[in-house]
Amino acid sequence: MLLTAMAALACGGDDGDTPSATAPAATEVARATSAPASPAATSPASPTSAAPRPTTQAPARQTPAAPAADPTPVATVMPTPRPTPTPGPTLRPLLDQTSARTDREVLIALYPMLGRWDQSSLDGWRSDAPLGEWEGVTTDSNGRVTEIDIVAWDYEELPWELGNLAYLEVLRIEKAGQGQATYYVIGIPPDLGNLTNLRVLRLTSLNSPGRGKREALKLPPELGNLTNLEELVLSNISIIEKIPAELGNLANLQSLSLSGVSGEIPAELGNLANLQSLSLSGDFSGEIPAELGNLANLEVLRLSGDFSGEIPAELGNLANLKELGLPWGLSGCVPLELRGQVFFSFNEYPFCIDPRVVAEQMSVLTALYDATGGDNWYDNTNWLSDADLGEWYGVTTDDEGYITGLKLYENDLSGAIPAELGQLARLQSLYLYGNSLTGCIPASLEYQLTDTELGGLSYCGR
Repeated sequence: MLLTAMAALACGGDDGDTPSATAPAATEVARATSAPASPAATSPASPTSAAPRPTTQAPARQTPAAPAADPTPVATVMPTPRPTPTPGPTLRPLLDQTSARTDREVLIALYPMLGRWDQSSLDGWRSDAPLGEWEGVTTDSNGRVTEIDIVAWDYEELPWELGNLAYLEVLRIEKAGQGQATYYVIGIPPDLGNLTNLRVLRLTSLNSPGRGKREALKLPPELGNLTNLEELVLSNISIIEKIPAELGNLANLQSLSLSGVSGEIPAELGNLANLQSLSLSGDFSGEIPAELGNLANLEVLRLSGDFSGEIPAELGNLANLKELGLPWGLSGCVPLELRGQVFFSFNEYPFCIDPRVVAEQMSVLTALYDATGGDNWYDNTNWLSDADLGEWYGVTTDDEGYITGLKLYENDLSGAIPAELGQLARLQSLYLYGNSLTGCIPASLEYQLTDTELGGLSYCGR
């Protein structure tokens, strides 16, 4: 039997057709499914095809444990703890990032994802020319891709291979034309979180209204790993599922613009200390986070959508804010500290009134009420109440809370005009005729009033 077995083995080794042609392929599959190949041991994939997607699933992300300390009251607007950065590696194994050949493979994988191209913008793509000669591609002195700035037509999903462009600093893709898109973007690959050198990520007109898939665009939390990112713009998007709290980790971010967002604004965005421009629009739920008042370098704040609640008083801390856009439907007023500092890009709201001004003006009206028998007036609606002074009968105020008009004619006032009336520095209109008043009008008002019906009363000192 031993001799028979040895003979059989010898025969198998001599027969060139006996080893199956699928054996090497099976070996390669086993390598691909067990672990990523070492760059030193495996040559880069052919430039005509991108690396295959592994079938293994990513390890589940663990939720960071809650802080042990007692929570700080929201009113103090303490910085929100930063979310734990998404652990790497991401969902798929990295390719050999030491070779410019890998960059070529990635661009070839990107090409078919971009739908119909404007043929005039195809110069060099999928050719043997250096990558720096491909339309919209910039490379460094070593031939590594540093910028992709291209125009596409309809595209549905970015390839995961983009996460292998280790030297990429700018990724800008814009939709061409004004027509309807065929597809809706349904995902940005989490592998983009590997691009630690990325400074600009700008994707526009991703899913304009049209036919095709209508799933929400998912922003992967791995984007929070892009700590060198300075600009993040996703505009003209129909639906973004939600804003990941991990975006609060982008310490160098200067401009953030997202449209079509649903859900709430995460309080963690208040951690973006270098942010200068924040523009968010969509079908929001909830209130504007008070933590946005921590954005000390913010110059532009535009929020539109279905927000609820009050305008946060903490926005008054934004000492560098120049432009403010708020949605309709909010209650309250714009913090007094922003008066004279900002202009409204849309939906102008009233500024809050300095409580010291209110107290000063109210004291004058109280003196007038007491001196002229206010309890017996024909109409004293809201006088001495907590209502805004402009809602007191006969009283007109400006947007800063100063009294500009008193029209109390034929209202059964009786007694002497109090001297305190002269403290109304912005009073322009005074109607007192048809009452039983004595005394005189304070002389300080003589050259200030522009519209008067005094009923025979003269100015003091005349």
